[in-house]
Amino acid sequence: MRVARAVLVLACSAALAGCARRETSHGGVDTTAVDTAHVAYAPDMILDAADGARLDPTLVASVRGALGGWAAAWRDQDPAFRLDSLRWRGPDSCRFTFDQALADAWFADPEQQPYTWQISPDGTRALIPDAYREWDPHAQSWDHEPDVTTALVDLVNRRWTRVMTCGTSCSYDVGAWLDADRFVIAGRLTDGMPQMSAPQVWVYDVKRGLQWSAIGPMTPAENSRYDHAIDSLTARTARTPA
Repeated sequence: MRVARAVLVLACSAALAGCARRETSHGGVDTTAVDTAHVAYAPDMILDAADGARLDPTLVASVRGALGGWAAAWRDQDPAFRLDSLRWRGPDSCRFTFDQALADAWFADPEQQPYTWQISPDGTRALIPDAYREWDPHAQSWDHEPDVTTALVDLVNRRWTRVMTCGTSCSYDVGAWLDADRFVIAGRLTDGMPQMSAPQVWVYDVKRGLQWSAIGPMTPAENSRYDHAIDSLTARTARTPA
């Protein structure tokens, strides 16, 4: 079981972008563990993802504007959550190889693109936080598949690549561009019996080929307040097709 969990953590954190650990430029790694004193059960997978992670105010500052809505949604699940409580790992080096034709992509439905695609500020790329989900404008909610994957599209050459992929323990719920080359993904990691959840965030720099990942404090996962909050956030911000 621990082997399977370790493999899954690797898939969630590095996925198909080809990431490898690098020394941080922020003065080394703080191995202080995530505070789990307020929970009765500490899932191994979530603790593994937090191993060696550190507080990083610079990274938090870089995503604060983009993740304000997502942080508010997570506070529906854990009222004590703040972006400053995220603990970070990285940078890791990543390879972005746009090896698949966009014409063959299942997520290229023009009716879904206004809801699911995030276009970079320079118009050269598109980010799809979860290429397997679809937005139902009538129900004002997301329709999910069991697996999740983040896709990055090269709009100039009409090619795309998978950035991250994971199974039912993960969700990739919000994505945004920080500038023309950097984007952020935010979601959730769930594990254990009884189930516990923790917020997760990833920052990618396409030009420099770097990735950072973060995880926050655990909270019980016995309700769906977070899912409902994400639906409400999307309904407020979704772009209506022309």
